[in-house]
Amino acid sequence: QILQQAPQVKTINERLEKKYNERQQEIVRLQEALRTDLEKLERDSAILSVAERNSLQDNIVKQRRDLQRKGQDYQQDLGREQNQEMQQFFALVKEAIDKIAAQENYDLILQKDGVPYAANDVDVTAQVVKQLS
Repeated sequence: QILQQAPQVKTINERLEKKYNERQQEIVRLQEALRTDLEKLERDSAILSVAERNSLQDNIVKQRRDLQRKGQDYQQDLGREQNQEMQQFFALVKEAIDKIAAQENYDLILQKDGVPYAANDVDVTAQVVKQLS
């Protein structure tokens, strides 16, 4: 719930989307070019010369390889940066939780997901979100 409500998460997502948008668009363009060439090969295979067909097939293989490499690089870079950003965010969450625990004299604060039952009056989620804002 904190991930959904904290303004920092929205900011992180927007920043990463903006930073990686150009690379994502490049991957989409490569996918479209590959799809176009595959359709051309399927549609025109009977009328293409052997040299043209071989050239088109070689081009398709190169496009697939390039697309796969760029897609993997994109996913790795995005994932790595998301992890770094989220680690920083979770450090802020921990600070907020520590502060609330000290102020309210709590000995233990658990994630609500990990507890079979907890009364709503002991839920500090709203307080954590407020500390993060």
